[in-house]
This record gives sequence, C-alpha cells and structure tokens, in this order.
Amino acid sequence: ALPISTAIPGTEGGFGPFFSPDGQWIGFFTDTEIKKVSVNGGPSVVVFNRGSNRLAAARVWGATWGADDRIVIGGGDLSLISGQGGARKTLLAADPAKQAVYTSPEFLPDGKTLLFTTLVSGDWEQAEISVLPEGGSPRVLIKGGASPRYAAPGYLLFMRSGTLMAAPFDASGLKVMGAA
Repeated sequence: ALPISTAIPGTEGGFGPFFSPDGQWIGFFTDTEIKKVSVNGGPSVVVFNRGSNRLAAARVWGATWGADDRIVIGGGDLSLISGQGGARKTLLAADPAKQAVYTSPEFLPDGKTLLFTTLVSGDWEQAEISVLPEGGSPRVLIKGGASPRYAAPGYLLFMRSGTLMAAPFDASGLKVMGAA
C-alpha cells in the first residue's frame, strides 16, 4: 500500500506551503525564514530571512509564487521577494489607522494581478476580497469574504462564515459577474 503522506526532508518545523508556478519547488515558512525545497529532493534553500521576531512569524498569512519568480507574502503588509533571494519590497503597506492587514495573496493567471484579503480589526465576517493590478491601486471585489482563489475557467472561490463560496469571475476584466 502507498503511504498517505510522506514528510519532505528539510522541511521540519515548516508551515504555510506554496508551490512554484512550474510545480518543481515548494516554498514554506519557518519561524525565522522563507525557504524552498525541490519536489525531487535535496536540501532546502533559504530565500529570505525574516529575522528572529516571533511576532513577525505569527503574522504570516499566505504566499503566492508568480511565473516571473516573484513571491508575494501576506500578513500585515503585502510584500514581494524574489524566489532566488534578496531584499523584501512592500507592495501594499498595512494600515494601522484602520487596523487593516492583508492576507491570502493569490496571483491570477496573468501572473501579475493579485487577489488578497483585507482584514480590518481582526473581524473575519467583515473581511474584504480585493484585487491589486500590477502598478495599480487595490479595489474591493467582495465584501464579507476571505481567502480568495481563482479556479478556471472563471470562478472566484472564497470563504464566508465558514462556507466555501464560488462566484463567476472575469479574470481579464477583474469583475465578479454574478452572485456567489
């Protein structure tokens, strides 16, 4: 019988896995770093050192890896790093005045536009799903939703009050096309 799951060497203590667009790497978080490991085996590689601040580690809420080797991380700010390593760049800064943080980033099929959740004052019932076009400004798509994912051929999947929802979605026009 085949095992149900197999531990990947080099990922001990890891959490929040996400795949490279070609499916050849698994990115993941540790308390202090972002790492990647080949699906074919081998050592894990540090992509970014987040420092030893445990509070920063607790605020990691999702990542997405784009086709151009950009990784966007959620949890407070939306931040950008290279899959090859290097410095972190803030794409969208958290808003302390509104107590807003950004989570659950997901690249759309164009590899440039991001879906994400805006969480205000820690209230998931009031969370918003937004879109951030490359070089543009964020825009709310759905109020009262979280953890967006795009599903071909044209659906926006998300959570609302513990229920998985699906709404018709035009990924090129960045519009929800009907009720969930």
